[in-house]
Formats: sequence, structure tokens, C-alpha cells
Amino acid sequence: FPYTAFAQNVGLVAITGVRSRHVATVAGVILVLLGLLPKMAAVVEGIPLAVLGGAGVALFGMVAASGVRTLAKVKF
Repeated sequence: FPYTAFAQNVGLVAITGVRSRHVATVAGVILVLLGLLPKMAAVVEGIPLAVLGGAGVALFGMVAASGVRTLAKVKF
């Protein structure tokens, strides 16, 4: 596996403060279960698009803020 940071993870860690690999493992197991249990996937599909959009705006805002913070440290 490549040792790299994905932008989505930077925003998620900034919002939650959780940096444990075990949390990512549990999330992966939950996603596999959602793929195998259509009734559970239907519940997740019922989440309104406005809620998903709000979560996306928050995550990408944190990614942008992290990028600006990184650029602020650069000496031009």
C-alpha cells in the first residue's frame, strides 16, 4: 500500500480529531456489511442530499484550510 495522505482523510481528522487506524478498519467492515446487506444500504441511501452536501462542504473546507495553513508556512 502506498504511504500517502488522501485529502479526504485530512479533513476528516481535522473535524473529528480521531487518528486511529482501528477506526478506519471498523469503517471498512461497516462498508462491506452495507454492501452485503441491501436493507441496511437502503437506510443509508435515505440520507437527504442536503445532509451529504453539508458534510462535503465541511470536509472540503477543512482540506482547503489545511492547504492554506501549509502555504502560509512556505517562505517565498
